[in-house]
Amino acid sequence: MKKYPELRQLFGPERRSRYFGVALVFAQLSLSVWARDLPFWQLLLTSYVVGAALNHGMWVLVHECTHNLVFRKPLHNKLFSMFLNFPNVIPAALAFSKYHLLHHGHQGVMEYDADMPAHPEANFVGNSAWKKFLYMLFFTFIQGVVHPNRLKTVKLWDRWTIINLLVQVTFTSWFGWLFGGWAVVFLGLSTFFALGFHPLGGRWISEHYIVHEEQETNSYYGPLNKISFNVGYHNEHHDLPQVPWSRLPQVKQTAPEFYDGLYSYKSWGFALWKFITDSRATLFDRMQRSEETRKRKKETDC
Repeated sequence: MKKYPELRQLFGPERRSRYFGVALVFAQLSLSVWARDLPFWQLLLTSYVVGAALNHGMWVLVHECTHNLVFRKPLHNKLFSMFLNFPNVIPAALAFSKYHLLHHGHQGVMEYDADMPAHPEANFVGNSAWKKFLYMLFFTFIQGVVHPNRLKTVKLWDRWTIINLLVQVTFTSWFGWLFGGWAVVFLGLSTFFALGFHPLGGRWISEHYIVHEEQETNSYYGPLNKISFNVGYHNEHHDLPQVPWSRLPQVKQTAPEFYDGLYSYKSWGFALWKFITDSRATLFDRMQRSEETRKRKKETDC
């Protein structure tokens, strides 16, 4: 920011996110109604190929709402997050927002960062390929249930997470009553795949697992950014979380010397495949620090 103060002009909400969000929600709900009458194997395939991509896009927009980058007022971002959550079945939008902001503020601190795998978890998975496969297959459950319950310093249930739960249960019940259980199954499978064993799910490995020296955050510059709202620009996002998805490439273009020399991915699928098949890759490949170390680092950086 000292070298490129003009980057401040990139800060602030992206209005188009609202329209993309509405389109994704209605597209996914419509697809689920169409897919409910398919043979199960076709429903499964459609949810993996198309449904997962749509749900993943909605999760990225929930992430944008977390940083107040869709609307200017936090209240409006919270309400829109719950709307985006409708096709995802799991009432996780507001809980995600809480834990994600802690991830930004306390990255690598086991007591606050829900993105960090616990030591017993990492010990159990080890370097076994089939255990790593199962870990990624059920990553939605692990990230959404196991990790948050590990953080004893953070209270999961508050007014907003309870409201999110009630709204989501009401919507899912109404939708299932109106269009049938198989439409809901399709939505649930789409979420299951979007955040797990899927090329898009490979971003969970690419973002913060150390594969090159001591670099703890990695960007991805491949084609899937176009259907994922540039969520691959992860170093840029962590540096300037006030910049919305549409302007993150401009951060890299404006300050190339800060990013061009860093390790980056061209394929999320490769990141996922390498993590599972490489015996040297484990859940321990994360930068862990104590809260005291984080505070000292922040003071030094400032």
